[in-house]
Amino acid sequence: MTTYLNLFLLLVMAVSFMFIGLKVLINKKPLIVNSRWFLILILVGFIPQMINVLPLFEKQPILVLFISLIQALLFGFFFYTIKGVTLYGIDTDDFQHKFIVNLRSMGLEFEQSISTIEIKNPKLTMLFSIQQWLGTGQIRLKKNSDKQLFNKIISESNCKEIKYNKTFPIVYLALGIFMLATTCIMAYSISK
Repeated sequence: MTTYLNLFLLLVMAVSFMFIGLKVLINKKPLIVNSRWFLILILVGFIPQMINVLPLFEKQPILVLFISLIQALLFGFFFYTIKGVTLYGIDTDDFQHKFIVNLRSMGLEFEQSISTIEIKNPKLTMLFSIQQWLGTGQIRLKKNSDKQLFNKIISESNCKEIKYNKTFPIVYLALGIFMLATTCIMAYSISK
């Protein structure tokens, strides 16, 4: 039973990767989504590991509790760090330029550093983490900032015509196809 659940979860992850890659490729536009969706994908990846250690509980309960604790701490770390929005397939230079144009068109005064943009009134600090070669990134809201303004800025930025990174959809499609092939091979070997 757990083998079929593992296969199903691997299939879900494969389809997710292919969907994200195809969405960027077909729309020729980056995908900007709430980071909690990525957190759900990480949780789907953790579930098989959590289930696979359960049969060991009778023989080695301390080991199972230790592994479960590490997984819970790791997931808690991801829950804490993955906030805001995740950017898939962005052309970094074009996104940065249009994001700043968007802030100016909204009449916001701001200061920009390497990884932050701080808006003066109302008080809002956004933290940026961008992987330029792949075209992915994350924009997080620093504590005690105006969440409604953050959502408005992101919504306005999502409506802009932003160039997309052509590497990203190819990598995500390749990963999705690889996971799908792995799932099919595993399913075939189980059926024998």
